Amino acid sequence: MSNIKLSIDKMVIEYKDVHWKFFNPFKRNICDYYGVTESIGKTDWGFKYHLNIESSHEAYLHISYQPYHETKSFKHSLRIETHPDYLPEFKHILDALYQNASSIWFVRCDVACEC
Repeated sequence: MSNIKLSIDKMVIEYKDVHWKFFNPFKRNICDYYGVTESIGKTDWGFKYHLNIESSHEAYLHISYQPYHETKSFKHSLRIETHPDYLPEFKHILDALYQNASSIWFVRCDVACEC
């Protein structure tokens, strides 16, 4: 049992009450800077807006905004998903989200086991 190694493969964090007036220019800047296109969900579950950022050395950040289950308002939840090692790569994005959310919540993580 001493040869088992555990590591976190992915983590999901949610930012609460992110205002649309912040998110709209935020997503445009991300799309311009990283050369990505937003995708808009077409279902009645999950999140409406999605941005998938990939850098040149495998770092990634997935951003989801406005859950379908939330009532209509101008403030919505925003989730990020990434590997913990990639957090420093996206510090400028995370700092902006920190400044524009009422609270930050840990949602889940995937744990890898090497036996």
